[in-house]
Formats: sequence, structure tokens, C-alpha cells
Amino acid sequence: MEKLMEKLDSFLTPLADVLSNNKFLRSMANGLIGVMPLTIIAAIFYLINSIPTIFGVTLSEEASNLILTPYNVLFGILALAISFTVAYEHAKNYKELKTMQCGIVSLATFIVIAAPYTNGSFDGSYLGYGGIFSAVIVALVSVEIFNFLVVHKIRIKMPDVVPPLVSNSFEAMIPLFVILGGFYGLNVI
Repeated sequence: MEKLMEKLDSFLTPLADVLSNNKFLRSMANGLIGVMPLTIIAAIFYLINSIPTIFGVTLSEEASNLILTPYNVLFGILALAISFTVAYEHAKNYKELKTMQCGIVSLATFIVIAAPYTNGSFDGSYLGYGGIFSAVIVALVSVEIFNFLVVHKIRIKMPDVVPPLVSNSFEAMIPLFVILGGFYGLNVI
């Protein structure tokens, strides 16, 4: 048994080191951990709704729906939150990037492709757990494109007299347009 454990350790330790040092996997893990409070609170409301059935009490549909509203809302925006948190965490890998800007660009891009606007309303079907995979892909790719544009100085540069918050907003416009336009174009095709 000891030899088996040694072989597993000799194989798995280097693999674990490689995986833990991968910036994409680390960003995904940290971003998903960032939304953990949402899932825990949603689960608590689900449990609150289920507790009466343990004692043989059946709640009315109206009462059950009322209790499950936070559960449904939090899981209904899960991918939306993940698109922000994964991009935010991934932007920390690059010194030149503003993490908040990257999160907002990813969030806006994800909304445009995951919640199409038709007949005067949005379809939010993929803003919840059904869109998590897409949210992670959008977050990672948008940060990589944002970084490419910043490194190659493809942005609006404001004079030094402009306050940093205003300047940062203008610097994010070209990356936002390129990223949003690129993803939207792919989505339309």
C-alpha cells in the first residue's frame, strides 16, 4: 500500500503543481469561489422551503414560491456573476489591467450574447446556471483580448489633467467595443 501511495504521490504532485500554477485554472477557481456566498444563501432558502415537509406539513404554492424567490433569483443570475468574478480574478494576472474594467467588460459582453433582446424584452434563460460555461469562456477570452489591446496601446489616451476615473473609463471604450463587437458578431453568425 505504501508503494502505491508513493507512486500516486510522485505522479500527482507535479500534476497538481502544474494545474495550480495555470493562470486560467486559478482564475476560474477563484472566480467560482467568489460566487460561493450566492450559492450558499440560495441553498439556505431552498432548505427553509423543504423543512416543513420533514414534519409532514405541505406549504401552499404561494408560500413556497415566496420562500423560493431568493433561491430562483440567485441561481437565475449565477452565470452573470461568474462572468464578472472570473474576469476580475483573471485580470489580476496582468499588471497593466484594471480589474474592475475587465469585469464590467466581460459582464456586458456576456449579457449581450447570453440574453438576446427580441420583441422588446430580454431572454434571461442563460444568465443562470445554464450559461456558466459560456460565462467562463467569455470572461477568460475577454480579459486576454483586453490585455492584448492594452499592451499594444490600442485605447483612448486622455491628457494627464483628466481625473483618473474618467480617464480609465475612456481607456476601456475601445477594448469594450472590440470585445463586445467580436463576441456579438460570432453570436450572430
